[in-house]
Amino acid sequence: MRKLIVIMLLSVSVSAFAQGSISWEAGMNISNNSFSNMHPRVSIDGSGNPMVIWGRMSDQSVFFSKLNGTSFTAPVKLNPPSLTVATASWMGPDIASKGDTVYVVVKQTPKHQILVIFIYFVLSMVVIHFQNLFE
Repeated sequence: MRKLIVIMLLSVSVSAFAQGSISWEAGMNISNNSFSNMHPRVSIDGSGNPMVIWGRMSDQSVFFSKLNGTSFTAPVKLNPPSLTVATASWMGPDIASKGDTVYVVVKQTPKHQILVIFIYFVLSMVVIHFQNLFE
């Protein structure tokens, strides 16, 4: 019985260390430097493609790009000029998705205001809807 327990423990420990390794590919640029790179966030659409949002402090905006095969699409500015987005290296917009519906949450500047804007759009229709969560 003791030998059986020892053999079982050894087989469990060996299988625990026999996990596959992760292989990383080279990174790729999503956009050029003019679009900045504050507080990037990633979500996956219904087809498994990564979507990225990030902020730009110079004009208080949020950008979106999606992997389209082997490269990312040109960045799209999501906020209208009337909506200034609070963004920095430590805070900014966030993204989530379910299927082809994408949800982006941003905080409007100035930073001391308690105003959060909810943006959602459907990838296939490229519809953008802005909603103030406190209205």
